[in-house]
This record gives sequence, C-alpha cells and structure tokens, in this order.
Amino acid sequence: MLRGVYRIGRTKISAGLHGLIAVRNLHFEQEAAVLAALPLYEDGFDFTDALHHASSAGCTTFATFDDSFFKLAAARGLAPPVELV
Repeated sequence: MLRGVYRIGRTKISAGLHGLIAVRNLHFEQEAAVLAALPLYEDGFDFTDALHHASSAGCTTFATFDDSFFKLAAARGLAPPVELV
C-alpha cells in the first residue's frame, strides 16, 4: 500500500518500521518475526512474503505459489527452504 498507492520508497518504509520498533511503548505482535523480515525486505523481498517466511521458523519447508518469491528465496538460501507449489 505504501509503495504502490503512496509511492513511498523501500528505504523510507524500512526506516519507518525500524523507528516504530524503537518506540518503547509500542509493541508488535511477533516482533522477532518483524525484525527477521526487515532485512529480507531491504534485500528486495515483499514485506508480507518476508514476514510470512520469518513466521515459519521451526517448519521444515515453506510452500508458495509465488514464483518471484521462490526465486529470491532460493538465491538467498532461506531456511526453512521455500518450495514452489
């Protein structure tokens, strides 16, 4: 939404999320997953894909229909490995 509709760049979005996480009285659900997803987002992944993958820690595989996500994940060697369905 921020990138597509409002044309806010990836760098500004990432900085904003880091800023929100730094607010002491603001708590994120699954904050560890958000923190794990941010570097992936900064490396070119969609944030939702990165967050879903970060939330799958402990799983043996992560299944997706998204070919571009699969290719990025395979190139990065993400664990758990991403499987294209």
